[in-house]
Amino acid sequence: MAIRAQYAQRTYAGNLFKNGSVSQLSARYTHVVTPALLLRAEAVVVRTNATGARHSGTNTALSIGGQFAFSGGFVANLDVNLGVDQRNGIHPLFGVTRQDRRRSVALRLRKRDLRIGNFVPEISVGYTNVKSTLPINSYRNTYMSLQLSRQF
Repeated sequence: MAIRAQYAQRTYAGNLFKNGSVSQLSARYTHVVTPALLLRAEAVVVRTNATGARHSGTNTALSIGGQFAFSGGFVANLDVNLGVDQRNGIHPLFGVTRQDRRRSVALRLRKRDLRIGNFVPEISVGYTNVKSTLPINSYRNTYMSLQLSRQF
């Protein structure tokens, strides 16, 4: 179990309305069910108090996931995330308060013993859907990526 709290004062040279404080509180729990199965959950709350009301608000997110090590060396990670970003002020162009609802799912797969130099290749596939009260902030994204990683 890990609990983390952060506070930051942010200043933006190009947009004074974004200046202000950001407070974050998160809790993460990881449970090893078996030597092959790991489950995790995380909750995050971020509060932004900016000079401009439309840049202030609360962002909450919940994530659940797991990792499974198959015989033969393949390791799979699956993560599901839900989040809401609720702003305080009315957007001047759209005349509504911004609220984004985010859903995403991601699957990563790697083979433990497969290496390219000092790196382990990993393939990821995922989907993200954001529905916003501001049309320009709504989107869907489906992706696949191949990456090389190294853990220290």
